[in-house]
Amino acid sequence: MIDFRKETGTRAAAEKNGRRALVLDCAELRSIGTLPAPYTGVVTGWDEMIRTVPHEPPSTVAIIHPLRDGSPDPRVRELIAAAPLVPVLAVIPFQPEHADGMKTLYAWGVADLADTPFESRAIAPRLQSVHAQPFKRLLEPHLSRFVSMYALTLIRAAAGVTVDRGAATDLARIFGAGERTVAGWCARSSLPPPRRLLAWLRLLLALALLDTPGRTVVQAARLAGYHDQSLRRAVRELLGAGIRPRPGEFANAAMAFNAELREYRERAREARRGTRPP
Repeated sequence: MIDFRKETGTRAAAEKNGRRALVLDCAELRSIGTLPAPYTGVVTGWDEMIRTVPHEPPSTVAIIHPLRDGSPDPRVRELIAAAPLVPVLAVIPFQPEHADGMKTLYAWGVADLADTPFESRAIAPRLQSVHAQPFKRLLEPHLSRFVSMYALTLIRAAAGVTVDRGAATDLARIFGAGERTVAGWCARSSLPPPRRLLAWLRLLLALALLDTPGRTVVQAARLAGYHDQSLRRAVRELLGAGIRPRPGEFANAAMAFNAELREYRERAREARRGTRPP
């Protein structure tokens, strides 16, 4: 059984690869100070942030003050549209007059809200909570309703590892377990082995990144951690020789992933039937 208490995030992979945080240059965020490892902060203005965020990997987080003249700034929507898989952490005063604005920000797609004043000691858990959140939010509605909570926990953790360009060893470290133990959890939860699970999620991440308007296959592949022609090879191996990476392919790939999960469930059922006494 999975120990949910050990699911602490993708810290090991992050320390290996590092993460960036784009911090809006404004008075409300100057109390943040130095960001905790493995994040490196880059202070930038609105225009520069919106211009550069499409080139950031989904392990990056944007930290913003989302108000202009007391109302949600329309540039928040522009930022999210420019890179939907980069999580946005909006720092806003938790006051009654901002209640409607906070609902609007969530509707626009911010990953989370944080109260002001916001200081360094308070930011670490917030950064951890929003890590890979847009990818998880995108992925989960496409998963079959037959995916168990244990399987969903493993998929969520693997999604975080994928965003960090990590490997099966990093997935095991999240739970403080060995690779064989996690492989056993995957088998009991009707999931592929960890390496194949990560291969599926990396492919889904690349195809999701490709759905951003104006992004090329090469750009999406690079942001997902592929090199050279490896994305095209992954598409052939997991989806078939006649499929190529293109916008709109994410939903079809998610269906194929669910089909494989169904095969694993059927195999598990057959194995259980075979062990029952006559």
